[in-house]
Amino acid sequence: MAKLTILVVVLVSLSFAGCVSMGPWTVARDRFDYAAAISESWKSQTLLNLVKIRYATPLMQVYSGGTRPADALVAVPYHNYWFWIGSRDFPSKRTFSLIMMLFTLVEPTTKDEAPIVTIPVG
Repeated sequence: MAKLTILVVVLVSLSFAGCVSMGPWTVARDRFDYAAAISESWKSQTLLNLVKIRYATPLMQVYSGGTRPADALVAVPYHNYWFWIGSRDFPSKRTFSLIMMLFTLVEPTTKDEAPIVTIPVG
C-alpha cells in the first residue's frame, strides 16, 4: 500500500511539473520568426544551387574509343569510332532514359497511316 501511495505521489508531481511549461505565457517563447526561417532557408538553398552549378558533373557523359565497349548501356559506331554511355554511369543513364521517354511521347502512335488532308469545298 505504501508503494502504491509513493507511486501515485511521484506520478502526480511529474504531471504537474510537465504542465509548468505550458500555457499562454509560453507562446512568445516558443514562437519562431517565420520570415527569418524562410529567409535563411532560401539563402542556404541558393548557395547550394550555386555550388552544384559550379562543381557538378554534367548531366550526360558520352564516351568514345576505337574499339567496341564491353559494358555499355548503348553504343553506336560512327566513322571508325565507338560512342557509348557506360552502364555504370547512373546520371547519364537517367538522362538518356528521360530523353528516350520524351522521344517516345512525341513519336506518332501509328506509322502505317498516311496523314489526313482536309480540303475545303465551296
